[in-house]
Amino acid sequence: MIGGALLELAYYLLRAAPDTWWLWTGVFILFFNIILANLAPVLIAPLFYKFIPLENEQAHLVERLIHLTEKTGTKVQGVFKP
Repeated sequence: MIGGALLELAYYLLRAAPDTWWLWTGVFILFFNIILANLAPVLIAPLFYKFIPLENEQAHLVERLIHLTEKTGTKVQGVFKP
C-alpha cells in the first residue's frame, strides 16, 4: 500500500511538474525514509516480533553494546532479543 501511494505521488508530480518531478519525488522519498526509519522499530516491528530484554547471563554483552553506543553517541533504550 505504501509503495502504491508513493508511485501515485510520483505520477502526480510527473504531471504537475514535468521538468523537476524527479527532484520533488527524491526529496519526498528522502523525508519519508527518515520518518519510516525512526518509526518502524517502534510501530511496525512489535507487530511481528516480541522483543525480550537480554538476561543477566549476557550482562557482559549488554555492557559492551551499551558502551559501544555511548562511544558513537547513539541513544538506546536497552538491548533486546527477538
